[in-house]
Amino acid sequence: MLKQTLGVLLQSSRLKRLVVVSADYGIKKIIDDARIAFILESSEQGVNSAVSLGDRYSQKEGADASIVIPIDLPLLRPDDVDEVIDLGGRMTIGMVMCPSLRRDGTNALLRKPPLAMPTRYDNNSYTEHLIVAQSLGIESRIHVSQGFMQDLDTPEDLMALVGINAKPNPIVSFLKPKVKLVRE
Repeated sequence: MLKQTLGVLLQSSRLKRLVVVSADYGIKKIIDDARIAFILESSEQGVNSAVSLGDRYSQKEGADASIVIPIDLPLLRPDDVDEVIDLGGRMTIGMVMCPSLRRDGTNALLRKPPLAMPTRYDNNSYTEHLIVAQSLGIESRIHVSQGFMQDLDTPEDLMALVGINAKPNPIVSFLKPKVKLVRE
């Protein structure tokens, strides 16, 4: 899935540089493109720690925004990524977030600038990221995209993707958190 996701991201017309953070040095062997930087974690310390390393790298490189994308999004297309970046481009300071289908996770998190807000992955990150953005008073947008929403966190996710005993996923309306949300 890492190779597939990197292939999609490399096709995005808006991304200038990719950063892969991992405690597994073997991952570096998969990366064979000059636009992909590899950062080796000293030990596995979770997603937030890995994102923090990427944030510091982005800041050092002068990035005006960053986007965090997990590797378990089998329907992701370059256009999905470009749409999120375009939404963020209209902001001075803010975040654009794509929720997971269950609305319990964050499957894309664009922050402008990269250190505009800390990440809160794990433990219902969708709600946690909204709360952090609200507490900091930064502009927040939610972008709904099938390419970002369908992730592979459980065996049931995979079965639904390939249509094995899949139950249709009802459209779940968003709760109205106390942040300014703009759907586009």
